[in-house]
Amino acid sequence: GQFRPGDSRSGEIEVQSPGGSASGRGTMLLRQLGPAGSWFVTGIVNDVASITLPAQGDVVPRGPLTIEGTGYGFEAAISVAAYVAGEEVALDLVSTRAGSMESPGAFSVTLDLSAATSGQMVMILVRGGVGLETDPGELAAIAVVIG
Repeated sequence: GQFRPGDSRSGEIEVQSPGGSASGRGTMLLRQLGPAGSWFVTGIVNDVASITLPAQGDVVPRGPLTIEGTGYGFEAAISVAAYVAGEEVALDLVSTRAGSMESPGAFSVTLDLSAATSGQMVMILVRGGVGLETDPGELAAIAVVIG
């Protein structure tokens, strides 16, 4: 989607399905950070998918971390992953089940963050697929810091 400015150092972009359909998958929250003023995704919000535990910005320990939230996906399948900010390879990825069709359901999984180091920012991402390889489904993400 198009960039929508917030204050002078923030904004948001709607994540859309492939082909630019009107079906939004979430809203990326962006913020300019650091001395160079580079843009960073600080989270993704969505009416369907959410992460309720931990909270955005929490300091969390290395090792196992319980992630709770809601979501739905094709045949109730969703994935929950953790990424060190700026890295493409997940620290951990767990497939689970939540709601199906248009009815969100609760999930609770444990991710292993033991490969992260103290002070690193880790993005927790929940994604509910729609059964099409190129469509990510509804998304939600938060950032936490390893203590």
